[in-house]
Amino acid sequence: MQCKKELQEKYHAFGQGHVFDHWPDLSVEEQKDFLVQLNNIDLEVSLRAWRQSVLGSSKKPDLAQATATDGTNLENDKLSQISKQGERILAEGRVAALTVAGGQGTRLGHAGPKGTYRCTPLSEKSLFQLFTESLHYYSKKYSRYFNWFVMTSEANHEETECFFEKNHHFGYPQEKIHFFKQGMLPVFGMDGKFLLEAKNKIAMSPDGHGGCLQALKKAGLLQLMKSEDIDYLSYFQIDNPLVYCLDPTFLGLHENSVADMSSKAVSKVSWDEKVGTFLRDSGKIRVFEYSDIPPEIAQCQEESGELLHALGSIAIHLINRSFVEILVSENKNNLPYHRAHKAVPCLNAKGHLLNPVEPNGVKLESFIFDALPRAKNSIIYKVARDEEFGPIKNKAGADSIISSHALQLARSCRWVDLANIPRETDRIEISPAWAPTSQEFIRKSTKMKFPTPLKNDIVFGLDGLQ
Repeated sequence: MQCKKELQEKYHAFGQGHVFDHWPDLSVEEQKDFLVQLNNIDLEVSLRAWRQSVLGSSKKPDLAQATATDGTNLENDKLSQISKQGERILAEGRVAALTVAGGQGTRLGHAGPKGTYRCTPLSEKSLFQLFTESLHYYSKKYSRYFNWFVMTSEANHEETECFFEKNHHFGYPQEKIHFFKQGMLPVFGMDGKFLLEAKNKIAMSPDGHGGCLQALKKAGLLQLMKSEDIDYLSYFQIDNPLVYCLDPTFLGLHENSVADMSSKAVSKVSWDEKVGTFLRDSGKIRVFEYSDIPPEIAQCQEESGELLHALGSIAIHLINRSFVEILVSENKNNLPYHRAHKAVPCLNAKGHLLNPVEPNGVKLESFIFDALPRAKNSIIYKVARDEEFGPIKNKAGADSIISSHALQLARSCRWVDLANIPRETDRIEISPAWAPTSQEFIRKSTKMKFPTPLKNDIVFGLDGLQ
């Protein structure tokens, strides 16, 4: 660890010497704490991220329509064959799940990590429990426990670990669940100077879900994958209860296409829906955030009146370990950084705390989908929206717990109908521990006998109907 003199010279050389302005006011303990933080900040990476965000890309986009393999009809014979290839991958244990779970449930009115939020309509299970149950199902089916990499943040790491310990990891082997922290970057003022949130503390913010790749390497998890012959990461975010955690059809399609990174998509409900949009830029697949795509592009229509650029990103990807190793090979994040202008409490030059109303700071984030243009080959797999996309992002309205509950119940009823099980209720919940996909539910249910018709609140759980 570098001493105060060495750090002061280093920060001054990088144009950040002002962070020592209040050093004389600090106690001995405060000085020690500050030196620890200053040693942990990678100045080269931080300043390169700032410069890159300021310059942006000088390349003019050359945009065209992206195309996708249609997976909305799972009775398709070709997809059935592809699914068998994915099942071989699962049977060989060549995939691990990766969940980005660094957020808090503040927007949902929930105190704690978002993954601890109760998301199911009848059993009130947490998001973490729901995904664990899905992994349980596949582990039982393929006689092996799959590794699960869970990216936390500085804000929720300890609380997340405690939650799993308190719940005995929901019966999943503790050694197969790997928690690792998201990276952090300094918050910049509009002039490119680090903001101080206290006299001995630089304001920091998470470096975005794109930072999970470097964080995996730092935590030694890429090496673990290599040692266990794990070739693929099944990436999904914490807020979608309908996600297929390990999808054999998607896996088979990805490997069969010799892709570095593949993505799931759904049809957008409108041109201005707040999801990313898949486009081709100079022949490469890219995701444009809803705030970045030009309206004249977003509103383009087919002759039929349907959106030309209708493939919306649902933040589900398959990523090759070998591709990740290339992206992080230089020990730094090679993904571009995006600027978010925020009102950030900070100290002024006199050491007084300011609580601005207007944006005064810049938080930098990298996004996982920005790796797509770097892939030698990348495919998009279009899935049914009501089957795999029911996110919980807001307290009310669209993408809320209310809309997600409705989608979860409707999906369960649809599966029951496909299995030809009579029902007189719309309140049915299917645990992924019973069946994580419609195909698995139908396969399993045809061998079972149920009281018919189903009535009242029905939960298909690990131990049968509840």
